[in-house]
Amino acid sequence: MKIAYFVLDISFLGGIERYTRELAAYVANMGHEVHIYSSTECNIPSVTSHKIKVYSFLPRWLKILQFQITLNNKDVSKLYTASDLLVLPTKHEAFGMCGCK
Repeated sequence: MKIAYFVLDISFLGGIERYTRELAAYVANMGHEVHIYSSTECNIPSVTSHKIKVYSFLPRWLKILQFQITLNNKDVSKLYTASDLLVLPTKHEAFGMCGCK
């Protein structure tokens, strides 16, 4: 199964960032194809990292907005089918999972 994680920052700081890194590594070790879309590089073995450009001088709420707009412009959802899983961890929801159409 292809699994995609979308998180603004995948650094080692913060709880959701660390949890996403550990979960992505675990799922990749189980043999799934894992992709992480983030504004920072991810150096996890067996995980494909996609860097999304976000301007560092922006306030956090604008970084989140820019991240979402950039993802929408790339039309990431068309890369995945209904059998794939898109995982959207945010600061406001521990984990929101949705199947892609």
